[in-house]
Amino acid sequence: MTILTNMPIDGTCAGHINVGDYSNPGESLFWGTVRPVLVHPLVPATATSKPAGVISVRCFKHGFNTHIISQDSILDKGLGMNSHNLYWLPWGDGTVASVTWAGLAGTNLFLTSTFSGCRFVVNDTGVAHVAWGTHGGGHAHGSSHGRDYAEVTAASGNPTGGGRRRALSVTGAVPGRVNEQRLTYDINLNQCVVIGWKTGNRWTFKCLKMIIASPMKSRWTTIAEVDVVGGVANIV
Repeated sequence: MTILTNMPIDGTCAGHINVGDYSNPGESLFWGTVRPVLVHPLVPATATSKPAGVISVRCFKHGFNTHIISQDSILDKGLGMNSHNLYWLPWGDGTVASVTWAGLAGTNLFLTSTFSGCRFVVNDTGVAHVAWGTHGGGHAHGSSHGRDYAEVTAASGNPTGGGRRRALSVTGAVPGRVNEQRLTYDINLNQCVVIGWKTGNRWTFKCLKMIIASPMKSRWTTIAEVDVVGGVANIV
């Protein structure tokens, strides 16, 4: 079993997943320009990430951490010799990054960038990474209603549309949305990544809710299981 498949499936592996490589120059999996909070003395300020889509990555473990890096990284090629093709859904400041179920048809693996306030959504349309600061329609910056509005205007789903919906969010379930289930996290305590894999027609999406102060207590939790046939999704 490889790192990308055995960690989510056994559901108990602790530690952090580092998406990209903080300590070596070259391409990582971060969206756009490396954000100042992540800048390392050896990482050039112009380092950019892969755009959304199917990409090839390498994986390796170091200590309690799992590292997932682009094949283009100049990190020692002896680390993570096995390559994996996956759909990479990055993060964009103030935007909604999404992919339809048909768009995921070309791969059996899926990975997001890190969540530290953003929302992950699984619905009839596909999956989406909704940035914390997305807003519009008169809603406040960083508000839950602002993120709802952004989802609708980005055509990546309608939170109040009545369809089945699963989400990872910093806010709890919304009263009245009987078809929605939410897994919550606390930005002061946790960071999260989401990995998905497809077996047959079924996608499984799991979140690693990383406990910042005690990574050995971090655990995987299932967000959603979705049967997709002919581009049509049935969230189970």
